[in-house]
Amino acid sequence: MIYFLIGTKAQLIKMFPLMRQLQTVGVPYGYIDTVQHGPLCENIRAILKLSPPDHFLAKPGTQIESTGSAITWGIGIVFRAIVRRKLIFPEKGIVLVHGDTLSTLLGMIIGRVCGQQVCHVEAGERTHKLLSPFPEEIIRRIVDKHSNLLLACGPQQFKNIQAEGILRKTINLDYNTLLDAVQTVAESDINPVNQDQKHSIMVSIHRFETITSKSRMDFLVNALEKLSQTDHIIFGLHPPTRKKFEEFGQMQRLQNMVNLHLRDLFEYPEFIRTLRSCKFIITDGGGPQEESYFLGIPCLLLRSETERNHPNVFMAEWDLTKVEWFNENYGKYARPPLALTMSPSKKAVEAILEHMEIK
Repeated sequence: MIYFLIGTKAQLIKMFPLMRQLQTVGVPYGYIDTVQHGPLCENIRAILKLSPPDHFLAKPGTQIESTGSAITWGIGIVFRAIVRRKLIFPEKGIVLVHGDTLSTLLGMIIGRVCGQQVCHVEAGERTHKLLSPFPEEIIRRIVDKHSNLLLACGPQQFKNIQAEGILRKTINLDYNTLLDAVQTVAESDINPVNQDQKHSIMVSIHRFETITSKSRMDFLVNALEKLSQTDHIIFGLHPPTRKKFEEFGQMQRLQNMVNLHLRDLFEYPEFIRTLRSCKFIITDGGGPQEESYFLGIPCLLLRSETERNHPNVFMAEWDLTKVEWFNENYGKYARPPLALTMSPSKKAVEAILEHMEIK
């Protein structure tokens, strides 16, 4: 039996192509939701017409927005999974976890404690700095070391695993499974882009290490003030990001920017459509780096290092002069959209099924 154990919006977007590929080949699977991003995942399931989870490990509708709530939630989902393990895992099989979130780490722990094998999708991502980004880099390394099957999303990620001497079966998917999600949504006719959103600057900020630092959030606000003097900016706020802006007393400054449009998060099809037509995107996340790379859109990364090496990405390194330089030279980072006929998700499913047959 194959089990998906995921809980964030990004994980669901990157894993739903694997779910559909399993449906295509007629292989059943279980879907377990940790409810780390309850409302956001519920929205994605509705948009993509996905079946609801077979099991929720927390109350549906839960949204983790603070360290304290994360601790309580994490202890609770591990306890419930262990107590209900015979119901949740009726057969021996493999638990698929994704990425570098708390749900990834807890999913690996739950899978191992409950006697299942574990497959880490998006394995091998590294900045080679243990505390940056925190806690993502630590989670990646722990989950890779304790998984039975590792699915790397590119040659560099594959090499990272080999260099660390991790003796696990490792498959190079060549590209992130997000490629399938982007192509599926971009080819659909859902949510056409509004004319006033074209050629705007998009902003997507959510990393723990960013939003918990007042100095970094001040830097972001200062950068947006500078850019909004000449450009229209669309900022889709993650709930924890909005909460931190309010906590740090920065929301009024944002609201006073005439050319800055603050809004709730985009629905995913609208996000991809808008990204495809924007001037460039400012982000601190991994997903938008991948999505902008696939679409050929310049990306200004608010970080000092990245686990990826995409030619459309420029790192600001928390330097306002670099932000200003990029705004004047972003065209140098534009690329043609990636045109591929291969499917990383299909390759992933083939590797998982082969692994299970061997076992």
